[in-house]
Amino acid sequence: MVVDDNADMRAYLTQLLQPDYDVLPAADGRAALEMALAQPVELVLSDVMMPRMDGFELVRALRADPRTARLPIVLLTARAGEEESVQGRQAGADDYLAKPFSARQLLARVRTGLELSQLRERALTETRNQLAVLASLADAGLRLSATLDPDQILRTAGEILLPDFADQISIHLTDARTTPAQSPPAYIEGTPLLAREALATAATQAINGTASAAAGPHPSPASMLALPLHAHDRTLGALVLVREADYDAVEHKYLENLAHRLALAYDNATRYHNERRLALTLQRALLPHSLPHVPGVRLATHYGASNRGAEVGGDWYDVLALPDGGVGFAIGDVMGHDVDAAIVMGQLRSALHSLAMEGAGPAEVLARLDAYLQSIATERFATCLYAVYDPHSHRLRYAAGGHLPPLLIAADISYLELPPALPLGLGSTPVDHEVAFPPGTSLLLYTDGLVENRALSLDGCLAALRQACATLPAAARTDPQQIIERALDLLNTPDRVDDDIALLAATAEPTP
Repeated sequence: MVVDDNADMRAYLTQLLQPDYDVLPAADGRAALEMALAQPVELVLSDVMMPRMDGFELVRALRADPRTARLPIVLLTARAGEEESVQGRQAGADDYLAKPFSARQLLARVRTGLELSQLRERALTETRNQLAVLASLADAGLRLSATLDPDQILRTAGEILLPDFADQISIHLTDARTTPAQSPPAYIEGTPLLAREALATAATQAINGTASAAAGPHPSPASMLALPLHAHDRTLGALVLVREADYDAVEHKYLENLAHRLALAYDNATRYHNERRLALTLQRALLPHSLPHVPGVRLATHYGASNRGAEVGGDWYDVLALPDGGVGFAIGDVMGHDVDAAIVMGQLRSALHSLAMEGAGPAEVLARLDAYLQSIATERFATCLYAVYDPHSHRLRYAAGGHLPPLLIAADISYLELPPALPLGLGSTPVDHEVAFPPGTSLLLYTDGLVENRALSLDGCLAALRQACATLPAAARTDPQQIIERALDLLNTPDRVDDDIALLAATAEPTP
């Protein structure tokens, strides 16, 4: 675009440029602005001194609009001097040419301006493409890591790769610590361009590093790319992609990065499952393997692990057949979700066994547990409730250190009286209480994971548990298993806090 209010100069510039360029003439800055915004322009060659809108104003207006902000602009003026040149640069012009000028000079400035503009646009395009690639990889990484289910990760990889990057994919998983027979079957999706044997061969070569990633001729007209899956200094397997068109260097690099993200997501998921399985195995090993058979009492228990991760909890329960014929019920929760919490839980459970077998009452057992917990090298504290049922007198003695009150389920349903007491390990001073516990009466002990809710107060949560058990029919109130199942309905409550839970239900029956 040539902008000049002098018709002769405008005609001269147009004639000079037309052999090499398409030229749009404009008589002033206002007309030039309207034309530049209405149609594509690659460079503006403008006079400075013009009516309605001068060259400086035109430059500022073009720079202010996103459509023309990067347009190369060369200003022409008869007023030579450093001040005018600085003013033009400050307005945003790319170049400044003083009159009079030679035709060669002008053509050189125009050619340079266009070349620089093209280089700038090419650099911007490459930058945008690189940012798009990074954004795409980040999005793919988020999608792959959004689950800890290994099978779902493979399905997500298929959704990402098919059909944009391949017509057929196969994901082969192995581990240096396992034999090929122990490896899971290959995940294969898409149009079957290559047989399983060819895919497996390519994957093995990629894993062993015995062939280049881009394979050679194949039985069918297909191009194949085999990439190893590396994560945490281990090779987990290989990703094989097949399509009819060849893969270029840019796609190759992108898919290498994607394969790395796939490997990390899959490795994290399998590590999580392995660690969680070990954690649950340890947790369950610390809980009673079986409940004692005690005449006059029916029992049911439940332990549920949190879904928050591969964490070991400190929740526990126990039932003891006491030497005098009584039955001890214990439930507790050690602070924390780690191996230390589980170790302390095991120590407390063992100590409670010893103290209870000596014939100590509930409050004494807990007081001595409090002293024991303060004496060992731990900063953990614990809540605990211990109750003793005498099946001959049908009486229940109980005490608690910082634990939630047990629920008594009979014709009426109510929480047992439980005055506040500090948790064990903090100087707890539990007190014995005693209530009648005739046949047909049930008791529910639980840890706080059952009744924690972000939207309700503790009183509200306890009321919800009481109401849930109140809906049990009369026959179900003497069935410990049905009581536990009804209590577990609270796990479906909105805004529930995910935590480990332990439950113990006991029902008194007539003694022979």
